[in-house]
Amino acid sequence: MIYSMTGFGRGDATSDGISVTAEIRTLNNRHFDFGLRGSRPLLNFENELREICRSQIQRGKLLLSLNESRAGSDNGSSRIDSVAAEKLARELSELAVSSVSRIRLPRSLLRFPDLLVSR
Repeated sequence: MIYSMTGFGRGDATSDGISVTAEIRTLNNRHFDFGLRGSRPLLNFENELREICRSQIQRGKLLLSLNESRAGSDNGSSRIDSVAAEKLARELSELAVSSVSRIRLPRSLLRFPDLLVSR
């Protein structure tokens, strides 16, 4: 087991048209501190990734950055998933009517990154 370290590492992996790049930055620290950056689907694995890192590093500050790209998709281009947006707008409208606080629909919709899908 590694007890403490300061460093940087980077790795790439590709499988089934999906490429993932991982970068790890570590700093010496008295306690274990884990941070994760990445796209929303990858952030769903935060707890598992934290435990994997924790099993290998006893102490230190660790920042893990994950980036994913898919073959055949244009990462710079996106569009609004209108079906998901309409469903969410309907649900937010119902919530706004029944709630004391008012929701501004266009601004509120922009806070949901799942409404944007790659073209």
